[in-house]
Amino acid sequence: MAAHSSTTLGQDQCISKRILLLLGERLSGKSSVGNTILGKRGFDTGIMTTHSSKRKGTVAGRQVTVVDTPGWYVGRSTPGNVAQELGRALSLCSLGPHAILLVVSAIGDFRQGEWRAMEEHLKQIQAPIWQRAIVLLTHGAEIPRGTTAEEHIRGKGKSLLWLVERCGNKFHVLDSQARDNEVKVQLLLEKIDRMVEINMRPREIQERLYTQVRESLRMGGGKQQGEDMEMLVMQDMRTRQNQQVTAVVPIGKSSALTRLNDELGCKIACLWQRLKNTIANREH
Repeated sequence: MAAHSSTTLGQDQCISKRILLLLGERLSGKSSVGNTILGKRGFDTGIMTTHSSKRKGTVAGRQVTVVDTPGWYVGRSTPGNVAQELGRALSLCSLGPHAILLVVSAIGDFRQGEWRAMEEHLKQIQAPIWQRAIVLLTHGAEIPRGTTAEEHIRGKGKSLLWLVERCGNKFHVLDSQARDNEVKVQLLLEKIDRMVEINMRPREIQERLYTQVRESLRMGGGKQQGEDMEMLVMQDMRTRQNQQVTAVVPIGKSSALTRLNDELGCKIACLWQRLKNTIANREH
């Protein structure tokens, strides 16, 4: 695999390289989707996937690596060998996947049983998931004509809605037999490009804010105010990290984290304004 620059997990913004990790229930169409994305037969589709593997290709001007994994079981715990293969899949992703594609068949159901099976499966990964996750609906041709993807998702019930919302309302539809797959794959890669870019912004903003706090302290903005600001910046960063936990939490249950994040943001804005006013008064 082509070498990446020595950046931290997920920081590589080079759109010429994309690493995609496929996760999903057994028989959801992961291997077929991998072949569709690469535009060639790279993964075996006639047998059950039992080992994680990767295939590479050039797609829409990008060097794309797709990592396929064994699917999760509904109604039973994740076997030990599958858990091991998930760990191996992450090592195949080098510095980490740019996108985690949660493959869901448009044909079957996605109810509480599927939700619980997915939850247990994802816990095996032990890495941040949701900011880089996209729900990928396969067998798109089975969605009735005249029905939009959004309508189809709503019609599948609360569990699939929770999943899409947990992924930041990021989803895409593919069908391995469709004639316009090349266009749809390009649209998927463009969505992934935008997601990677957006995911970088909070970290850049936090780093810029932290630098401004340190600069203000050197300018004599007030020791106590500076310490308060520094503490809240660190709290804000920890809160945002906590929102990337791997456990699957229905959207309604994650509102407390959202409120805490909003409160910290307001406190930081207020203290930052007070600090700027103090500096301005001293200059006058």
